[in-house]
Amino acid sequence: MICIYFDYSDTDMPMFDWTTNCFDGRFCEGDYAEKVVDFINFVARERNEFIPAPTPQWIYSSNHDEVYPHRMFWSSYETTLCIASLKKWGELFDDFLHNTNDYLLLDYLMKSIHQDNEYNEYHLLKAFSLCQLFLEKNKESELDSKLPRFISDSYSKKEREECAILLRKIRNKIAHGDFLAFEKIIEKFASTLMDGRFWFDYTEYSRKNWIIQFACCLLDDAVRRLIQMMLLDRKRLDAIRNG
Repeated sequence: MICIYFDYSDTDMPMFDWTTNCFDGRFCEGDYAEKVVDFINFVARERNEFIPAPTPQWIYSSNHDEVYPHRMFWSSYETTLCIASLKKWGELFDDFLHNTNDYLLLDYLMKSIHQDNEYNEYHLLKAFSLCQLFLEKNKESELDSKLPRFISDSYSKKEREECAILLRKIRNKIAHGDFLAFEKIIEKFASTLMDGRFWFDYTEYSRKNWIIQFACCLLDDAVRRLIQMMLLDRKRLDAIRNG
């Protein structure tokens, strides 16, 4: 169960006032604590010895209790271990937050990731844009050389480099509305990275939707690795961006 409760009068609100306070309950906005825990779950899905475990879960939400009751089955760890992990996550956030821009960046990332499970063209656009946020210094084509190190190492170096180029082209075809070219480039993506090693179950999705979802998964994994580096080794991430 998660809850943040402040004992104060409306005329003495901490963290600014009603116009900007992100922690007090609002009738038409998602609970901020849920966004934090969802963000932790997204980042922790890519295992790393420096990422706190077990992954904290919320098992009841006043906003979504009818949608996410399954969360109560996600964790069987002792309460003390889960609380200790949550504190370590808090330390990671504290170490990252040096100024207002850091807070706004973390807030943006949490909102971008919260409850977004639709793996479609829009998700692909957003995931690639998040990679740009971390890696692009002057122009988009920089990702051709910077993104491969964050793509799954189940592919060879050459395949990761080609994957980064294809993902950029796919993103651009969607953004520019060139859907005929989009059809061709996703097929090239599939023939390069999926055919012969990926099982297309066409009783579940069409070939096109399998390709788009797979591209989204690759990009999400890259975003996870980028966020982990942001939290654990920010200087290295800045060096990659500026290199």
